[in-house]
Amino acid sequence: MRRTSGSTDTSDDADLFGRLRVFVDQWKSFNGTEQAGAQQFLQGLLDVYDVSFKPGTIFEQHSVRLPARGTNASQGTLFGQDHIASYTAERMDMYLPKVCVWEMKAPAEKDLSKHHGQLLGYWARVRTWDELNEAVNACYGFPSGTWRSERETLELLLGLNHHVADLQ
Repeated sequence: MRRTSGSTDTSDDADLFGRLRVFVDQWKSFNGTEQAGAQQFLQGLLDVYDVSFKPGTIFEQHSVRLPARGTNASQGTLFGQDHIASYTAERMDMYLPKVCVWEMKAPAEKDLSKHHGQLLGYWARVRTWDELNEAVNACYGFPSGTWRSERETLELLLGLNHHVADLQ
């Protein structure tokens, strides 16, 4: 659904609504668990909107160890001097860098308001780590977003190390 600026063509909208109807029909009778359907649902939803997966898009593939909620230290220090970080295996279902965090729940889960804190916690952690990674990236003089590619980051660090070694 790519529309040029100022376009008034409604065929794109009709196509989108058609794809949404098909998507809803496919999923309206799903009654499995969150883990059983999250990735397939999210990939299908992004396909409906013709959203390409950006490099760095994260789907729930591995457990991510995050500092547990309830730490009493300020965000500036992340953890207080006397606080030993504890970890949780919580993981978000999808993260589109600098766009959104998505947390799925099973169809049987009716009260989604009790999960708002979980979602906002993911977003705050991701934003904090993204900003930190960008700052470190800038300190090395690397292009913005380089840290998202392990290979590119390692190549640049190796090149920087060779340059420093040549200076000595």
